[in-house]
Amino acid sequence: KPRVGPNGRREGEIPYDGGDIAEMSNGRNRGFGKRVQMISRDPFESLSPRMTVYDGVAEPLKISGIGREYEARRERVRTVLEDVGLAPADVYLDAFPTELSGGERQRVAIARALVVDPDFVVCDEPVSMLDVSIRAGVLNLMQDLKEEYGLTYLFISHDLSLIRYMCERVGVMYLGNMVEQGPTDDVVNDPKHPYTEALFDAVPDVEMREQRRRANATGEGPSPRNPPGGWRDHPRGANISPDDDWAGAQGAVRRAHPVTR
Repeated sequence: KPRVGPNGRREGEIPYDGGDIAEMSNGRNRGFGKRVQMISRDPFESLSPRMTVYDGVAEPLKISGIGREYEARRERVRTVLEDVGLAPADVYLDAFPTELSGGERQRVAIARALVVDPDFVVCDEPVSMLDVSIRAGVLNLMQDLKEEYGLTYLFISHDLSLIRYMCERVGVMYLGNMVEQGPTDDVVNDPKHPYTEALFDAVPDVEMREQRRRANATGEGPSPRNPPGGWRDHPRGANISPDDDWAGAQGAVRRAHPVTR
């Protein structure tokens, strides 16, 4: 639902459970923080090198006012560390991030997100910084934790194989707009938007099938700061979709909506 913000730009609502996140008061934000957490992509930057594993994982508990007694917090941190595969937890509690591997650091970041028992976790490229050999283990762990904690994940990723493995539904964004969404298998097997076709066409095919679909998305992408008028994909897509009220021929869409830079 678009609206005009203080900077004069069009802004929208961020709906969650019947409310708008962008308009929450400080008091409601604290409750929201207990229910929604985030896992960042870079475990080497998201963990403070000055805080032990215990201090980093316990910080959300302190901010949310959960477990006021030190021993209760330490026990909660110990439990979550073991849930994410860092066992025995006592070996990790007083360690610093610099003493851990990349995979262990990301498990600490996952533990930090789960320690307040959230409902919803935003995962921003959660394994992109990890070695390929340990990505599968972290993703399988996250699948198990989803069931154990009753979580809903929102994965943000360019890795289409990860999206297909982890997500029941997928949304494809282009220049800041959601251009296609639906059940993952439907979007993967029968994409409707030219950009979605190009996205999946870029995935290498080891079978080298003769009938492989070619999306033929050529040229340079438009600037997100100054997107073209009309259909945003028209400078690149071979078969572009005009607006619903377009009455002209397919080939005339580009002439009607020239690229603006």
